[in-house]
Amino acid sequence: MPGRFVYWMNVSVDLKIEQDDGEEGSGSWLRIGGPLHREFNARAQALTAMIQGRRIYETMEGFWPAARHDETLPDYLREYGEIWTSKAKLLVSRTRADATHNTRIVGRDGDAIEQLARFRDETDGDIGVGGATLATHLLWA
Repeated sequence: MPGRFVYWMNVSVDLKIEQDDGEEGSGSWLRIGGPLHREFNARAQALTAMIQGRRIYETMEGFWPAARHDETLPDYLREYGEIWTSKAKLLVSRTRADATHNTRIVGRDGDAIEQLARFRDETDGDIGVGGATLATHLLWA
């Protein structure tokens, strides 16, 4: 059975990912305590892979790789840092030439949506999709 795309972003009850421009998935409205983040971590660990648009990927890569070793952070944040860094990821970008942390770039040399649909068809399990624009495009893949 082919894999399944699942929306994988913090979204408010009124379906917003930003309260103010430039928050990039964070901001004062976002409150995730330990118990909820542990559940989030468990679900992240269960994903087969993650697909992220460039903006969300760059937000994530700016924090999570260092977070996994930051002893000033709660253990559940360090744990997610380890999950994000080690989980297989596909970065959808026409402009990025390289990526680290177990990440492969798609979309530079062809139709990203077609490439992602093919990846889904060749993959078992849930594939987390992060990035509002990307998720919207994948609705029809």
